[in-house]
Amino acid sequence: MSRFIRTFATFLFILLALPALATQERIALVIGNAGYPGGGRLANPVNDARAMQNALERAGFQVIKLEDAGLEDMESAILAFSKRLDKNTVGLFYYSGHGLQYDGNNYLLPIDTTDKIEAPAHLRSKAVSVDYVLASMENSGLNIVIFDACRNIPFRSFQRSVPSGLAAMNHYPDGTLIAYATAPGKVALDGLGENSPYTASLVKRMAEPLPLEQLLKKVRSDVRAETGDRQSPWYNASIEGDFYFTAPDAQGNAVAQDSPTDSNIGDNDPVMADALDALDRQDYVLAAQRLLPLATQGHASAQYRLGLLYEHGLGTNQDYATARAWYEQAAAKGLATAQNKLGYLYRNGFGVARDYHKAHKLYEQAAAQGLAAAQSNLGYLYQNGLGVTLDYDKAREYYEQAAVQGLAGAQSNLGYLYQNGLGVAQDYVKAREYYEQAAAQGLADTQNALGYFYQNGLGVAQDYDKAREYYEQAAAQELPSAQNYLGYFYQHGLGIAQDYDKARAYYEQAAAQGFAAAQSNLGYLYQNGLGVAQDDDTARAWYEKAAAQGNKIAQEALQAY
Repeated sequence: MSRFIRTFATFLFILLALPALATQERIALVIGNAGYPGGGRLANPVNDARAMQNALERAGFQVIKLEDAGLEDMESAILAFSKRLDKNTVGLFYYSGHGLQYDGNNYLLPIDTTDKIEAPAHLRSKAVSVDYVLASMENSGLNIVIFDACRNIPFRSFQRSVPSGLAAMNHYPDGTLIAYATAPGKVALDGLGENSPYTASLVKRMAEPLPLEQLLKKVRSDVRAETGDRQSPWYNASIEGDFYFTAPDAQGNAVAQDSPTDSNIGDNDPVMADALDALDRQDYVLAAQRLLPLATQGHASAQYRLGLLYEHGLGTNQDYATARAWYEQAAAKGLATAQNKLGYLYRNGFGVARDYHKAHKLYEQAAAQGLAAAQSNLGYLYQNGLGVTLDYDKAREYYEQAAVQGLAGAQSNLGYLYQNGLGVAQDYVKAREYYEQAAAQGLADTQNALGYFYQNGLGVAQDYDKAREYYEQAAAQELPSAQNYLGYFYQHGLGIAQDYDKARAYYEQAAAQGFAAAQSNLGYLYQNGLGVAQDDDTARAWYEKAAAQGNKIAQEALQAY
């Protein structure tokens, strides 16, 4: 599927020749695009561009800045920027806004052409190619290109077939550093503050006298902590020497390193870095070995991650009590992710007596720090009246806070509220829009819900083909409801040729997971000999399984036997 458009996650591309940097002139072009029409508007890119301009000027760069730029303005600025670069300059290009990848090429979106892009191929003429940007900087002695682009897909027509995140860039020349604001296949967040989590950390760290690679490790630690490990910057490098945005002092003093016994030790500590790398490789035994001494020393992040391993039985036996003990230590230090996880244990009674009031209190602590998962969990408590008075308005408010940060579950829950008119006027269009946001991130339940919307013409024109596409996406994730719907489509020939064999195959997949409606549908096929030899015994067996779960159609069918 490499030809599909992919959402542009933030990344940093640096082409280094490394001459004598101290004498080089520093020139930057900074662009922040936020004011896209319709649903494509973003909250932070203009703020991000202004913050980056200030940070770069403090670092000695001459800055050209554009805000909410159109295609012609972007291309003209890039050309003017290019003419100022030569082997004695450091050139830096920064872009924050929407960006996409299509057919192996990356594109930056101006604000005045998105309504003209009706198909992926239109990007070639209606957007700015990253290849064009890099080619315009080829004469510079040192090139730094920073993309904080983009948090979501601005084209609704593209969303159904677009995986999240940026594809990994595995081929680059020597003297190159590529740093990503989030891992390939993941979405970088816009954030609730004035700046995105990545840019906020980057501009802060640029003021410190750090070599670039050390700076990026600290940014990684910052962003992981800020987003509760939902966004994890990383980088590849093939460079020699060091580049500093802010040079060390005249005496060459290095920045003080964290003590290995400090409870606030950073994720860039060598032992912690080994643990994180082990987690990324899914070597959970090694990760636990690296995390335990740090957690024992009081490292909150290590305590939280060790709790995760015990909660899920990764690299060790599943042990909710031990997970809770580690979460409690990290939560006591104010770590929002640990507070949220501890609330989850109390909400579900894992390793503790179920206590919705304690869950509510812990979720509130984490939500107050802006953790989207905790905000969504609070919404769930208020939606269902668990430990609190049922309140759809509060549920919606918390879901909205989390949805702004791109949390798929919160977007899905908002869609559910609007679909069912819970605390709001029933609105299938708004429900669909929220479901589309979540479905674009691969959430099977919302892909299934969108299939239902298109099947039944709720807020959209009835479209069996689109319905089937959404059901197929959810069924590929083994969602039994979607498998059952696909069986129904093939049984009745809805938008496709009638095919009882395929219908039976989908029903069997869902029935194997205990899905009662599919078991009843299999009974119907065998009762009537549709795609199979007529077999009352097999039909009755399937009806009985479905009826035992309360399926009324199956219960009525059994009366014939």
